[in-house]
Amino acid sequence: MKHLIPHRSGLLLICYLYFAIYHNLVFSQTDPSDFTKNFCLIETNRNSFIDANKTANYIKEMGALVGVIGTPTHMIGWIAPEKYSQLIWNEGIVSILWDEYPSSLLSVLDPDAKIIVQYFNSVISGEIYQKLQEQQSAGSWGPQGCIPTVLPHIDYDEYLKNLVGKGVQPNLIESVCESNTNSEYMRGTVACMLFFVESDGTIDTNLYTWTNAAQTDLKTQAIDAWSIWSYTASQYGHSLTATVYWYDNSSPSVINQPYEPITRPSSNDYLWISAIMNNLGFSFGTHFDRVHAFNTWTRSWAGTDWAYSAFLAYNPSPAPTEFTNGRSAYAYYGGPYTQLLYRNYNWPVSQFFRVFGHETAHIFHAFDEYASSGPGNCSVSFNGVPNSNYQGAPCNGLLRCVMINNSFSGSGGNRRWYTCPFTDAHIGLTDLNPTPSLVSPGNGSTVPPGNVNFVWNRNTSNAAIDSYLRIIDA
Repeated sequence: MKHLIPHRSGLLLICYLYFAIYHNLVFSQTDPSDFTKNFCLIETNRNSFIDANKTANYIKEMGALVGVIGTPTHMIGWIAPEKYSQLIWNEGIVSILWDEYPSSLLSVLDPDAKIIVQYFNSVISGEIYQKLQEQQSAGSWGPQGCIPTVLPHIDYDEYLKNLVGKGVQPNLIESVCESNTNSEYMRGTVACMLFFVESDGTIDTNLYTWTNAAQTDLKTQAIDAWSIWSYTASQYGHSLTATVYWYDNSSPSVINQPYEPITRPSSNDYLWISAIMNNLGFSFGTHFDRVHAFNTWTRSWAGTDWAYSAFLAYNPSPAPTEFTNGRSAYAYYGGPYTQLLYRNYNWPVSQFFRVFGHETAHIFHAFDEYASSGPGNCSVSFNGVPNSNYQGAPCNGLLRCVMINNSFSGSGGNRRWYTCPFTDAHIGLTDLNPTPSLVSPGNGSTVPPGNVNFVWNRNTSNAAIDSYLRIIDA
């Protein structure tokens, strides 16, 4: 392929965005049959998330895996005990625990550290699985991997309107390489920013106010959803680490805004999202522009490969479980954000992690596969792979998947998301496009002012794959 690209002068720097290379490591620290094997709590002396991610990267280089960073000082992952002597006191690591964290020490932790430590304890003790099994026995939701008694329609079709802004036709979706792509595929490190949206009564009546307990519940479930995604990715030989951060009741200057979301249609989400972004100093452009800019800034602030935002609106009983237009949880395909409720349709609050896990997959280009999402989901593709597991005609897919009914496999300690081969390719766990190779000019070459003729090989004969390069003038 040949393209003429205007260029002024200076060094030429080529950045492969969509084809960024990740080493396919086999993480012997995780066991396909047991989520809890080698599951551990890592304590550090880090003061920032960017330094915490450096610690996580060091642990990855040592052949182990960090799943979720909850605070700079506390993270969870999978490390075999024999690695202890190699890791301790390196890159800020001060402690690695495989047994429950002493309850007598919880009181000295800051609130955010306490949440991830308590989640760790609930996994080690089995409490988290016992609660799920009790709910299943009580009939409050269907068995793992199965459809609940009444299947709620997880409808997020609003993401389609964002495709037009990206210059992409819904039936011709492929990789979109652009300056504000912050979630190209689910590998490497991700910053997940949760906003607990709060109304202040200045325009809409303030009907519902987040309780600390409700916020803690959803924070814990977001950590759980990301732990399962990290564990799932590890079974494909990939490292996936999520930095989870939230703006909650301790950040009123950020989350307070004039609107009560549950009293409005989801199409009004730009009102509270724009207001929250403005509170953070991102006030230029549409709410999409603002969230894209915030996510880009977050990647730098947290030192991660990717970033996205999640906005959570409070609707405790007896509030409706849908916005006024019938929407509930939805995400924009490829980012920049997902919008969820505390209670989404008839999913119990205890199952928020399943809804959150499903919507997060959309952020990383996974398509819906349930039949009621519409036949258009049969004709879309990403990464050169069609969405052939769409359950309706004409695809008539038959495989189980988190993109059908938020399902996961197993019980107890071996939970992982059900993902079909097509979803695996869409989120980048398999079948990544080959990296194009530059023929001329050489990477780092000095070029004169004027037009520069770039020549590269696509390195694939698959006509369904488009190659994208980002050229940066240094």
